[in-house]
Amino acid sequence: MMARNDALVDHDAETCAVCYQRVGQAQVAREMLAGGDLAGAMGCWELEQERRWRDGKFYRLWAEEQAAGRDPRAAFVARGWEL
Repeated sequence: MMARNDALVDHDAETCAVCYQRVGQAQVAREMLAGGDLAGAMGCWELEQERRWRDGKFYRLWAEEQAAGRDPRAAFVARGWEL
């Protein structure tokens, strides 16, 4: 199911944080399925998709804006991004 989660994406994953996350989750699931080793897969999937999410531009910008004491939502709007 998670490997097809990106089929539900209805926005641009480059400007929508939710769609970006769904696409990333599906990519990780497909890679794991292709690898064939599914023992403990759910835990591994969760860790890997979280790592990739935190490496992504949406998470990084949110964290940077919060650390600087600014409103992350305003930074998203300024870039034309959606939450």
